[in-house]
Amino acid sequence: EREGCALSVNTLAEDKIHVEAAVSPGLQGRMWGVTLQNGGTVVATHSFRTETTPQTFFFNRGDMPAGVSQITIFDGDGRIWAERQVFIPPRPSKKDSIRLRVETGQLRPCGKVRLTAEAAPGSTFSFSARDIASSTGGYNGDIRTWMLLCSELRGYVHRPEYYFEADDAEHREAADLLMLTQGWRRYDWQVMARSEPFELEYPAEDGLYLDGRVYPAKRRQRTDGLHLTAYL
Repeated sequence: EREGCALSVNTLAEDKIHVEAAVSPGLQGRMWGVTLQNGGTVVATHSFRTETTPQTFFFNRGDMPAGVSQITIFDGDGRIWAERQVFIPPRPSKKDSIRLRVETGQLRPCGKVRLTAEAAPGSTFSFSARDIASSTGGYNGDIRTWMLLCSELRGYVHRPEYYFEADDAEHREAADLLMLTQGWRRYDWQVMARSEPFELEYPAEDGLYLDGRVYPAKRRQRTDGLHLTAYL
């Protein structure tokens, strides 16, 4: 790329997420925008004009929502020049904590299990039980690790509960390496900003649709005019 923006994010500080943006000479003097998103919701916005020196700013960790947040730098045309994901572990709170205690001493096949749940007065929550050995391959993981971490990343995350154990330097560095490794995503803001048209490739799902392409076994073979049969 002849022109570009370099985004550096430091997530290891105790109280702040430090962000530094530097651009190539041809992009200096422009107005840029920054958004902080979490769960598809814009949490914070910022604008700045690029100069010869890097632009620095920060986000307070205490004000950032828990889970994976996305820092995006874009120009006035809606083009994304740099993106970065950061992870903030949930903060312990008695207001939203639910404690479960198993009162049944020994588990039996198809037997009943008695549980005691404790939560804040007036709380509403749902409960589901599953076999963790068959549903997760024996690895731990729950709704918290899925909603706040794994669903925002690409691919398999080994031991996701590790990143929720503590909010110290060791866990922050490990979470940051995870964001850099599996935090890649494709956000086409040109389509979102309507500067490029959005084409619907599939019809509304009012039935079962099959869509695909036939490839030749050899390069010189033709694939047009073939009769295909589908079985359900």
